[in-house]
Amino acid sequence: MLSEADFEELRAIAELEHNSHTWLLALTDKVGTLVKKLPSQITYAISLVIEPVLKGSNRLASVTHVPTEPQSMAGQFLSYLSGEVFHRAAVVTTGAASGFFGAPGALADVAASTTLVLRSIQEIAQGYGEDLTSASGLADCLAVLAMGGPSSDDNDLDEGFWTTRAALHLAITPAALEAALASKTAQEVASKEAIKRVLESAAFKKVLERYAISTQAAFAEKAVPFVGAAAGAIINYQFMRHYQQMTHVLYRLKRLEQAYDPGQVMSCYASVLRSLRKSKRA
Repeated sequence: MLSEADFEELRAIAELEHNSHTWLLALTDKVGTLVKKLPSQITYAISLVIEPVLKGSNRLASVTHVPTEPQSMAGQFLSYLSGEVFHRAAVVTTGAASGFFGAPGALADVAASTTLVLRSIQEIAQGYGEDLTSASGLADCLAVLAMGGPSSDDNDLDEGFWTTRAALHLAITPAALEAALASKTAQEVASKEAIKRVLESAAFKKVLERYAISTQAAFAEKAVPFVGAAAGAIINYQFMRHYQQMTHVLYRLKRLEQAYDPGQVMSCYASVLRSLRKSKRA
């Protein structure tokens, strides 16, 4: 049974998830039907762009995150470059710039915005104490992208997200891999093998599929030159905001899962979230 304080934390997390769905992307819901009319070559090109970016995500934060003394000017500047506001500003800039060039620009923005979204997810995860070099850390960061997009179509509890997250972690097995770790070298080899298992798993393909659906809807809106510039800025901001908030949701729930039975936590969370959404609609 959750304590009163932890139950209140659960309610706060549910509020955070609920508030990630904003009216600014009502446009996405309406124009999202255009996805069905996108040429198959475009949808295939989007998947080709997304997959290598996601597969390189485990190296992304470790390469771009430089720990420094927080009191120094350099440290404060780099801390800003790791912040959520900076990442939102960055995707607004790339979305607006690419929007002037129609479909080619929108396709280029898929890679840029995906990279920035992943970097922000990883920075937030690191703030919660996540080891970004581990396979389990990679799995949780990738799982955030399976949370769907910030549109009303995703307003029901996304159980597929939690199923995909669990499957990503299962891909890290066999347990014998962990038991074989006897030295730093062995740990590095085992970690690389575990990460390889995650990226070759069926669960990772599900992440690609779910994230690509959201990306294709955004692409349809940004593909019109000049009009796409304004749409690109707004949509990119909302997508970044959504995935940042979902990262907080994941890691705050993860803390509760470590203190209680994970199944109990998720069952209670599902009930609280449904109740909240029902009261908001009333």
